[in-house]
Amino acid sequence: MRERSLVWFAVAVPLLVVAATAVVVAGDPVGQVEREEGLPSLRRLDLDGEIRSLDEWRGRVVLLNFWASWCPPCQYEIPDFVRWQAEHGERGLQVVSVGLDVPRKLANVRRTLGINYPVMVASLEDPGNRGLLERWGNDSGILPYTVVIDRAGNIVRHHKGRFGDVEFRRYVQPLLAR
Repeated sequence: MRERSLVWFAVAVPLLVVAATAVVVAGDPVGQVEREEGLPSLRRLDLDGEIRSLDEWRGRVVLLNFWASWCPPCQYEIPDFVRWQAEHGERGLQVVSVGLDVPRKLANVRRTLGINYPVMVASLEDPGNRGLLERWGNDSGILPYTVVIDRAGNIVRHHKGRFGDVEFRRYVQPLLAR
């Protein structure tokens, strides 16, 4: 019972922070906000200062993960994303993340957890970032949040909360086999 309470606390506190600080982001600091072929546009600077666009990974199965450095469940799932990228990248998987935080904190997590995939930045300090999560189907602002996109650019799954091995086997592996 105590373990269940700790898990609830670890999930609830970040959610309350999300709601209290209006983490739900909107706008697009490098321009596009229109939809492209059914997907919301996503263009952001990454942690290396390069403008990245979701279009770069057309033809690949994309796991698009929204997270923040202050979110324990987010940090808990990152090692799985790192492992999947290493194991399945050659088969067409591309993990892409959007960090809802300041670049310095995101970079610390990237270094500490060995993130081996692109980390786009949607800083909470930029008021132009309100609405981003809603555009990707997350009206509640829950983090972590993952969107599975097939090779044709169709969203096949929205997932609130930790994305683990069960979800990977169920929603991603069949897409990689095609």
